[in-house]
Amino acid sequence: MATTDSPNGSGGYMRAAVRLPRAKRPLVQMVEKPAVLPKTVLLEVAAAGVCESDSRLSIKDGRDSFVMGHEIVGYAREIGESVTGIELGALYAVWEMVPCSKAVGASPLFLRHGLGVDGGFAPFVLVDTKRATLVRVPDSLVNKPELAALAVDSTALVYHAVTNVAKLQPFKGKGKSNSSEGEAPRVLVCGVGGLGHQALWLAKSYGATIFACDQYPPARQLAKNIGAERVFTFEELKHAAQNEKEKFTVDLVVDFVGSEASVKATKLALQPATADNNRGTLVIVRPRAALSGSVYDDLNRKYATHTVLECLAVDGLTHAFRLLAEGAIEPTLQRVALEDISGILDELEEGTLLGHRVVTNFEAPEAGPPSGEPQWLVHPLE
Repeated sequence: MATTDSPNGSGGYMRAAVRLPRAKRPLVQMVEKPAVLPKTVLLEVAAAGVCESDSRLSIKDGRDSFVMGHEIVGYAREIGESVTGIELGALYAVWEMVPCSKAVGASPLFLRHGLGVDGGFAPFVLVDTKRATLVRVPDSLVNKPELAALAVDSTALVYHAVTNVAKLQPFKGKGKSNSSEGEAPRVLVCGVGGLGHQALWLAKSYGATIFACDQYPPARQLAKNIGAERVFTFEELKHAAQNEKEKFTVDLVVDFVGSEASVKATKLALQPATADNNRGTLVIVRPRAALSGSVYDDLNRKYATHTVLECLAVDGLTHAFRLLAEGAIEPTLQRVALEDISGILDELEEGTLLGHRVVTNFEAPEAGPPSGEPQWLVHPLE
């Protein structure tokens, strides 16, 4: 017997941002509210982050329609049979990652809520507990669901890339130069977008001297506001790194652009790795396209090079919650409505979006609900 604290129970219709086959952007339309099933939990969505993965996903074709949105936190409203450990009314994050080895190219595998299965760009989402884990949001963030939503994917990924992969740890010394051993690491973040600006905050909280590279002037200004000592365009970085009188160098590059242009620019500033230090580390996060073999060969000869697609361990989410609650990472974000998603995806694709956007308003605009007949989205829970 299902357990519920929803006065209306399942059924009825709701507005959602739906991904349609071969469509460039999602359409806001009416869909049927999901009914709770065995081994599922119905969440009332409190916040759902808009991610760059949504931009890449929405231009794919050949897949069925589904509700987008994979950075989800929501309140448990109905609990299906055979589900234990979930408290009605409590706020949960939907944690659902797939092994990188099963990913196709640079794209996440389409087996997640919001990435192939109905997700959180809607007032309610039905979570299949066989494919996803519901992680209770800590008390420190229950009044900030928009921050908790970021933790689900972006902040957890940033933590994983910077801490687990790049091996950057809190620095306890006082030095600011890389000229001698034991002084603060110098970290360059390339791409000051939704992920990159959080990486700057994290590296700063670890005591690193931070730098940034981005082609978009407002993004460079955001990096300065966070505390970047210097900011560059690709060309400016190349010039600084090739300056014979005062060569600009760093110990670690975290590249959130992942293009040949970004890699060719940042590697010039990267100190070569040696057996007795942890310098010369390049971490490429969710590359936009495959790098040529010659570029990869050069990187692997001189530097410790890593590619990161996802954070796989749930402890990444736990650390993300902690960092956001403590204020070690202070993301730039804006609360938006369903109707804003398409424009946000355009900005993400163009590289002109500052910070994050999180959907928290699922109400119909004053002009009324979108036109069109309600659409039933069928996705078997296997």
